[in-house]
Amino acid sequence: MLAPASVTLCLHTWVASTARLSRSSAVATATASSVGLQFSDAGSWPATSQTPFVVLHGLLGAGSNFQTWAARLGDDCAAKGAARRVLLVDLRNHGSSDKAATMSFVEMAADVRRLLDEQGIPKAILCGHSLGGKVAMALALQSPERVERLVVLDMAPVTYETGES
Repeated sequence: MLAPASVTLCLHTWVASTARLSRSSAVATATASSVGLQFSDAGSWPATSQTPFVVLHGLLGAGSNFQTWAARLGDDCAAKGAARRVLLVDLRNHGSSDKAATMSFVEMAADVRRLLDEQGIPKAILCGHSLGGKVAMALALQSPERVERLVVLDMAPVTYETGES
């Protein structure tokens, strides 16, 4: 678990590298239909003007995997006078979100963008772990105007070959 100082630091750190990712290829296939995503709020909501923090879990996970950490993040931000909404999202085919036959990064990024639209969130701080990191990077490439900051945990912005982990 991150110490409160580290949690605050992550809000002020831009961690992004688009090496070996192609924006044009990500945007070209962004016509896939999105599915409904379930989420929970772990921070201050709705009485805040701060940019929301959206957490995307890893493969086989769920937003609830980050409940304790997100609650501490919300408390830490509120204690520093910067209360913000913290959304813990279940990606497609995970947790309580809708199931779909396909699960590409482009489709999952479209799902998150739709959730932001439905929640009236014009711009967010995205924090993605593993699979969620790839989804966050895809969304940042497709719609950079929607991403204020990007935090990617345990994932590199590269294409993995079959058999690599």
